[in-house]
Amino acid sequence: MATVNATDVVDGDKNQHEINSGLPSISHLLAVNNPADGMRFYVKSYHVDRGIGGGWFMYNSTKTEINDGVIIFNGWIREKKEVYYIEDAGILADSGFDNTPLFNNFIQAVPEYSKVLFKTEGEYIGQFTSNKAFDIDFNNSVLKLPKTISNGNVVSFSTEPTTLTLVGNRLDKYCNSATISGIHQIEKGDILTFWDRLTRPTDGSPVHFETVSVRAVQYIDSNTVVQFNEILFSPFSSDINILCYWYNKPLVRPAVRNYRVHDNDTNVLYCIRFVGCMHPESKNGYVQNNYGHACSFFNSISPKSHIFHCETPRNPDVGGYGVVFSRCRNLTAIATTGYRTRHAVDADSCYGDILVDGVEDLDAISALVGVAHNGYANGNVVIKNAHAYTRRATPTVRLNKQGITSENLEKHTIDNLYLENISLTITAETLLTGQYFAAYCDVFCDKVVAKNLTMRHTNIDLHKTSSAPSCAFRFYGYARSVEIDGTYADTCQRNILIQNETRAKVGKAKIRNINTSHQRSAGIVRGFALDIDSCTYNELSQGMSNLITFQEISLSGSNVTASYLNVRNVSYISGDINKQIPVISRSSFISTVSGKIDFIANTTSNISVTNYADGIPEYEFYRRFGVGFIYLSSTSDVTVGGDRPLPQPLISNGMDITLVNANSVNIKIERGIGNSQIILTPNQRVQIVSRNGVWVPL
Repeated sequence: MATVNATDVVDGDKNQHEINSGLPSISHLLAVNNPADGMRFYVKSYHVDRGIGGGWFMYNSTKTEINDGVIIFNGWIREKKEVYYIEDAGILADSGFDNTPLFNNFIQAVPEYSKVLFKTEGEYIGQFTSNKAFDIDFNNSVLKLPKTISNGNVVSFSTEPTTLTLVGNRLDKYCNSATISGIHQIEKGDILTFWDRLTRPTDGSPVHFETVSVRAVQYIDSNTVVQFNEILFSPFSSDINILCYWYNKPLVRPAVRNYRVHDNDTNVLYCIRFVGCMHPESKNGYVQNNYGHACSFFNSISPKSHIFHCETPRNPDVGGYGVVFSRCRNLTAIATTGYRTRHAVDADSCYGDILVDGVEDLDAISALVGVAHNGYANGNVVIKNAHAYTRRATPTVRLNKQGITSENLEKHTIDNLYLENISLTITAETLLTGQYFAAYCDVFCDKVVAKNLTMRHTNIDLHKTSSAPSCAFRFYGYARSVEIDGTYADTCQRNILIQNETRAKVGKAKIRNINTSHQRSAGIVRGFALDIDSCTYNELSQGMSNLITFQEISLSGSNVTASYLNVRNVSYISGDINKQIPVISRSSFISTVSGKIDFIANTTSNISVTNYADGIPEYEFYRRFGVGFIYLSSTSDVTVGGDRPLPQPLISNGMDITLVNANSVNIKIERGIGNSQIILTPNQRVQIVSRNGVWVPL
């Protein structure tokens, strides 16, 4: 059988051996003499010894005047490819090579909608602008800017803007996934954003906000994840730094991660903004000198912010917002920190479930966490681990209802409100005059649970007491039930303030583990069936009125009658056991309390019933151990158990007690010791024991 050698097969003036062996580079291809139509060559590499950017080429004499540097080289046409490598334009991942003109050649030459791959995983230097849509895989590469002169501005690695622009004009094509990483130090006028074709001018020219230089467009299906990683901006003057937006179809799972914005300009309203997105995510973000919304989610479903910090150190009184949710459903904010923010986390007109876990500001200007309804209904609202430090009158957590009336109360409501580990620390050196609370809730909801709420001062005389309406927890709205477990307040007006709206129904409250120091009143409760257990009051403050004040209010002209009032384990810690210990008083009662007022105190407690001349029902005092005191006080002579409204106190059998007249007037007790009348003069005290309902002197 005859053998045919490659040297015997000739195509033009080149034999098959030369063709199969390939030419070293594009330069060698262009040096071929007298090429003929249909001649084919294999090129090993675009540049000699690089091993990439080559391929098969066929000669077409009608294209001899064309050289786009990528597909056509003076008549030599690159064979069509499923995936074009960025290196097909001679682009190199080389820290000493400026690829800018080659990037532009590539964008102009490669057909729109092509798949593009940065073949070499490495660092590319260059800048380019594209008005075409591509499916680009950056392959974990880093794109950096060259040091050049452009329009009189120095373009460098660290201070000036990139002109990387990816603007799409997709019709039926879309990009399943895109990752842009390693973009550093983008300066004024640069915006990284998503655009669909409907937002572009009809002539197809790039869209610009001032001097837009970084943008990307993706047509997203439900399985797409678009990510922007490791982004550093400094500074900006445009309205928006990063906009994740889709005109007529939700952008699914856009993510902006590991980004920093330095020296943000006062004109910037949004640093990062997601509009109309599904499952958008901001993670590990940092914004400095923020005056607008540092991270904004608008009209989005299941937005999530995870690890975010923003600060406004330059102006101590003008701060921006941190993470802002507006008209979003089922939102999550985790690990948010701020410095001089107006709201570190803000939810406005949102609906569905709200979860805020981990918020802190070392010098808060306004509420650390703000939630406003504006007529939207929420499911479960959970706010945990929120800690604010401030020199101003501001709450840590503030929930407001807006646009809600009694007519649409059932329609607009929170299912359950859960607060845990909320604290406000006042660092001012003088008592504030405004209102400040660890948690302020002005909402309509079904159930409220609050655990471990703290309100404290750090730099003022603890023996002073604020007369401003301040407390650890204020609930001013409507709830079928309120459960409070664990509060601490010092140097405040009150510890807990629960009030119901005059147009709302009255629910019930269960309060546990109240700890109070240096203030006027541990709590004031209006119109609630109340159950209190384990309350500790430390030190009597100037102007102290009552440990707990129970009030009723008028609803549409009708008096309210509370169903019950139970108080357990009330403790007062003081160096003077003879001090009057105000525990509960009836203030501004309109109608009587129905049912029994029931006290169970521990050994450190002394009990006072005040302002009872208006009438109070049967009540009992229980002491589990030891000897205690009952202080009786009024503004005029009082007869206990006679014709006056107050009946004789019922003391549990075998209980040792001391009756003390804390008045400047006499107190007469009908059926006192041995069922005989006794009269207590001012400051007089009588020790008794109850045996089968009869008082017996000790």
